[in-house]
Amino acid sequence: MRPDGPREVLAHQSWAEAVIDGAQDIVMLVDPDGSIRSVNRAVERILGYRVADLAHAPLLDLVHPADAEQLLVWLGRSITGGRTEPLDLRCVHTDGGWVETEASAMAMVDIPDVDGVVITMRDVHESRSLEAELTHWAFHDPLTNLANRARLRDRIVAAIDRSARTAQPKSTVEVAARRLS
Repeated sequence: MRPDGPREVLAHQSWAEAVIDGAQDIVMLVDPDGSIRSVNRAVERILGYRVADLAHAPLLDLVHPADAEQLLVWLGRSITGGRTEPLDLRCVHTDGGWVETEASAMAMVDIPDVDGVVITMRDVHESRSLEAELTHWAFHDPLTNLANRARLRDRIVAAIDRSARTAQPKSTVEVAARRLS
């Protein structure tokens, strides 16, 4: 339902601002030149920055130098209307550490009141750590922490694939299996 009059428009704007400001993920509006026009309060919790400190700051200042080029290509693709997949970025925290984030972009350069790219970033450190732990326990015995049958099978298949690619004799598989026993 679209707001009808000025009072409804103001109420709708207030509601939208409150929802965005209360979001758990960082939501920012980035100008086509890469400067941050606005950002919600989640940036304080996730990266430690005050909202006011990031006004007109270059987005690249928040990103690990090794991720900068990938970010620029991703932003450019987003602005030109190309399909963009979520992007993994390391962002600098005010304490000097790095925060693993996953960013999504929505280009809104054709909308006059927006004229930018809306980027959402979420902290993925905890979920990635849990994924790594689950992967570890899928291939290791919980009592002994030794490789289990799934790990052995995985290693044997990898050895067979490697021997097919490198033309090594099949005895490599036997050696690999003996190392894991």
